[in-house]
Amino acid sequence: MVNFYLMLFTSILILALHTLDIHLQKYENRARSTVSYGEKATLVKFTTTKPKISYLFYPHFDTDAYPALQASIQVDLETLSVNYRDYRDTENRPIIHWK
Repeated sequence: MVNFYLMLFTSILILALHTLDIHLQKYENRARSTVSYGEKATLVKFTTTKPKISYLFYPHFDTDAYPALQASIQVDLETLSVNYRDYRDTENRPIIHWK
């Protein structure tokens, strides 16, 4: 199950984007140019099954073993449409199980 999960997408810390292949950096840059808060995200999720990038905001990523997701911004790179979700008022916020 884990291998299948990783095949669907891969995430990278926003601070490590400069270590990516230049083509992936350009791909992510295109998504970031459509949103104003992409650089403030904790993680960038690259979907491998379709041209989509998500910016994930985990305010306690460095201090919490299983941080809760505060918000996400998803950019469709075909249409350049943007979808924002705010999880702050959600009772059962998604948490990250791996770091």
